[in-house]
Amino acid sequence: MSSSRIGPTEPPSNEVKLWSVPEPPSRHEIEPAAEQRGPRAAHGLNPAVHKPLDAAFQPRPHRPVLVTATLNEATEQAVLRAGGPRLVAYRQFDPERRPVVLVHGINGSGSSLTALADKLTDAGRQVFVYQYQDFDSMKVSAAHLARELRHIWTTSRFREEQLELVAHSVGGIVGRLALNQLENEGSSRAGFPGARLHMFDTTLDGGWHEPSWLPGRGVIEPIVRLLGFGAFLDLSGSSAMFEGLYATELPGVSIANIVARDPTGREGNTRNLHSLQPADQAAIAAYLDRGELPEQLRIRNFARGLAQDVQAAKLRERLRLELVSREPAEAMRIAYDAVVPQVWRQHDALIADGTSPAVERLVELLRDARHAEPVEAGPGVDD
Repeated sequence: MSSSRIGPTEPPSNEVKLWSVPEPPSRHEIEPAAEQRGPRAAHGLNPAVHKPLDAAFQPRPHRPVLVTATLNEATEQAVLRAGGPRLVAYRQFDPERRPVVLVHGINGSGSSLTALADKLTDAGRQVFVYQYQDFDSMKVSAAHLARELRHIWTTSRFREEQLELVAHSVGGIVGRLALNQLENEGSSRAGFPGARLHMFDTTLDGGWHEPSWLPGRGVIEPIVRLLGFGAFLDLSGSSAMFEGLYATELPGVSIANIVARDPTGREGNTRNLHSLQPADQAAIAAYLDRGELPEQLRIRNFARGLAQDVQAAKLRERLRLELVSREPAEAMRIAYDAVVPQVWRQHDALIADGTSPAVERLVELLRDARHAEPVEAGPGVDD
């Protein structure tokens, strides 16, 4: 079979290029007519998506794929002006390649993902980058992402394989919310049989920058959301967003968070267990060991997020082993360091420079040898 790749072979320009998807969807509907979508349509929600179609249905002409050679703020704004949040193919569009979706964090753009996107492309993957207004309500951003993931499923030739999402910082929350929405709307994992959400230093408990006097309710909330800065309210540890974030069970979904530890010791990273007080560490230990919910909301969020990580079973096992001879806070710290992946990098540099050990491991995990660039052999190094 000849290659179906279309798009620039080199990334020389800053231009967003428009290309057509080679094949229309043939089994499922992607966007029914507006009158069929109901009141949820304004928020990108579509309960009719993935309704099986009978043989008489003729699929609508499929929308084109946006392909960009450069990831930066200018590209993202151009995409938003062209029709709102959506996934953009990076460097090329090749339906023969397995897709992987990248999501940047708040106050960021695709530029922070360029090194990772290049590595994954060279590793044989079809990279899609989510372009969205990151200051907007996270639920709205997640609703658009959920729609885009359905779109990926309808066009992918790898519908029977798992969906791969890679997210940095708050992008992990947007990715989790999108998966929650898909589950609650009856379109689990957008149709894929499984999904993995790889998070890089995503906050589990809320933004450290959220002032205690701004509760995100009453008169303040509608004004801030009207101005387009709803994400900052959502990052409050007491927000409705966090209250519901961990409430949805996601069967078939694996969630893993790589923690950044700032080597300078400054408060620049997302909070990790070591930045919490011993009493809070002990409260998290009590939750993992006995299911006792912490009273403090941010610590409760942290504990629930940690308990849903793919490493939770190992973490709980190690914690109980340490609790035999240690105080809860100390036992929690030792178990956390033994099980939870941590990298000595500043938050923004964790994936931006592409040299992090966590990035290298991820690229190797997702490598597709059929399309990957040859890897030059180098001198052996000890782990």
